[in-house]
Amino acid sequence: MGNQVVPCLIEKITDITEMDDPRQAPAMGKVKVGDVALWVVLDITGLPYDDMFPPDVRKRLTTEGVYAYFEWVKSSKHRKLLQQNVRAWYSRNHG
Repeated sequence: MGNQVVPCLIEKITDITEMDDPRQAPAMGKVKVGDVALWVVLDITGLPYDDMFPPDVRKRLTTEGVYAYFEWVKSSKHRKLLQQNVRAWYSRNHG
């Protein structure tokens, strides 16, 4: 379904319902529905992942990788900010 599902996936970024991590590595055990929604948006759109985060998180991503992401999105306000950033990017680039 490609881009047709992206708006729905963006709405799910703040969903903190736990699910099994579908990735091969690095497996985290349980992840949130919102994490998987973001990863699918990345796959579909080519979203510039690092650009969605504040500068301090971007810097941490270079050294800590996905673990910096998981630490940052523990805060619901950070998930909401991520959702807003992804929504704005999508609107500008695929609106």
